[in-house]
Amino acid sequence: MKRTRRVEAKIGPSTEVVYDALIRDLGLDIGFAYLIDAYALGTKQPEKVIHYIPNHKGKTGGQRLFLDEPLSIAESKILLGPEESSHYLLRLASIAGYHIGKNYLTKGEIDNLHGKKLKKITKNLVLENILKPYKEVVQNEN
Repeated sequence: MKRTRRVEAKIGPSTEVVYDALIRDLGLDIGFAYLIDAYALGTKQPEKVIHYIPNHKGKTGGQRLFLDEPLSIAESKILLGPEESSHYLLRLASIAGYHIGKNYLTKGEIDNLHGKKLKKITKNLVLENILKPYKEVVQNEN
């Protein structure tokens, strides 16, 4: 791949580790990187989704959160799903908040949240630290 297509690294979901082991065994000079797992919302248990396939919704047809959808729809989706998914989204929103100088929580604070309080804080930080800043950037580009 490197010689014929000038590919120096392969990036993909963690589920591709198995396939990539075969490429490593071939001795090809290529690097590998993996995206953090993404999860569907609105499922009873956490279900991984494939990042680059927008209509992939997990085993039981969960919901995907998209940056360009209306905030009211995104807000409804954020409130769906198991606590593990909310913890995951809250970690992402907290990292974003830390980097843009807005509110964020530490891993310990996130791990201690449960139930309605977890959902409410997750919704607020995802909206404030990820979705609204994204929409502002897109709007300013147009």
